Order: sequence, then structure tokens, then C-alpha cells
Amino acid sequence: MLRLIRGSSLLMAIVALGCAGDAGSNREPIVYAPGPTCTAWCEKAVGECQAYAVEQAVCVQSCEEVLAAGRQTSAPCGEAVEATFSCAAELDCQYIYDRVNQVNLDSYPCLAALENSDLTCTR
Repeated sequence: MLRLIRGSSLLMAIVALGCAGDAGSNREPIVYAPGPTCTAWCEKAVGECQAYAVEQAVCVQSCEEVLAAGRQTSAPCGEAVEATFSCAAELDCQYIYDRVNQVNLDSYPCLAALENSDLTCTR
């Protein structure tokens, strides 16, 4: 699941995972309390940069779902995923747009964090 984050933009993966998780299910979705990492990432990507056409609350919940999945995998995985979101929350909007549009991927400032989360979470 977290491997998907590396191959596409962060939020697109988050939204896909968050929205697809309960499709066709009769059970209540888990509602996560917004944490500082996901709040900062979504304020940047959705609020400031307007890089995604989702509501900020949806972004935060989807981000929190990915963090929870990482933490369930292992503590190091959860930390690596959180570091990826923390890094992305500090970026200029142009880097987020490039990631969304899949251009200039080799110059993405959070590439090391993405690769670390991929490696840490798939061991």
C-alpha cells in the first residue's frame, strides 16, 4: 500500500487509498483526529497551493489513514511516512505541482524521504 506513494503524487495516493478503503463496505469508516503533520501537509497542498481538488478535511483524513497504516506496519515505517509528509509540507508550491504532474521528479526535494519510506515500509 505505501509503495504506491512513491510512484505517484503523495496526495493522489492518499486520496485513492482513503476513498477506496471502504467502497462497498457497510461498516463505519474510522475517523482519525487531525494531527499536526497531516494538517500542515493539507494546508500547504490543498489550501495554499490548491494543487488538489479535494476538501482539506478529506485530505487530512486520508493522510491520517496512510500514517496509521504505516504505524501498524512498524514504528520505523510510521516514522518514515510521517517524515515524508513533513518534508512535503515545507515545499514551495512549484515542487508540489511538479510532483502532481509527474515532471522534474529527480529534483523533488523529498525524494530521499520517499525512498526511505518505501524501503522501510516494504522490508
